Amino acid sequence: MTLFRTPFLLEAAVELAKKDRPSSRPLPVRERILAGPLGRALLFKMVGKKTEHKTQGNYPATERILEVVETGLAQGTSSGYDAEARAFGELAMTPQSQALRSIFFASTDVKKDPGSDAPPAPLNSVGILGGGLMGGGIAYVTACKAGLPVRIKDINPQGINHALKYSWDQLEGKVRRRHLKASERDKQLALISGTTDYRGFAHRDLIIEAVFEISN
Repeated sequence: MTLFRTPFLLEAAVELAKKDRPSSRPLPVRERILAGPLGRALLFKMVGKKTEHKTQGNYPATERILEVVETGLAQGTSSGYDAEARAFGELAMTPQSQALRSIFFASTDVKKDPGSDAPPAPLNSVGILGGGLMGGGIAYVTACKAGLPVRIKDINPQGINHALKYSWDQLEGKVRRRHLKASERDKQLALISGTTDYRGFAHRDLIIEAVFEISN
């Protein structure tokens, strides 16, 4: 066998060898800190707090995602994949997952609905059956975005409190960021009221059902 050594092949071989060599350049200080267990723990703690502040603890998937990523970094890719599979299976059965899937399919169905040519009836007030996260979100959008008075009915006073707290948290956040005046916050919150019976529902132009359903 005859081997031909040319300058071109030699140069290509040298370049290939250089690519496989680990870089001797030291990592930046921030990357070195995050590469260790203490740095990673600090990072995930900070990200976890920021995420919880945004989600208000209503979406368990965000917390589990951080746990899965942390497991993969600390214990390796295989452990990370196992943790991901377990988390997905557990999260898929939660009420939050069911509610989000329902929203997705409902949104898809709405796109297929051509609607009606009839003119809309006047809308001056809204009633909501059911408090909690769903009722609170609907009440917030109706009162604070559309400017309509909202009456929430729930059999449990705690459900009404959760719904009212949702609007308070959203508006108070805007006040703290100086996107909204406190007087305007109070004005919008005054549009939302709650009751454990049907008082105040007789003359509502629209009633929205947002009752939490338990599947057997």
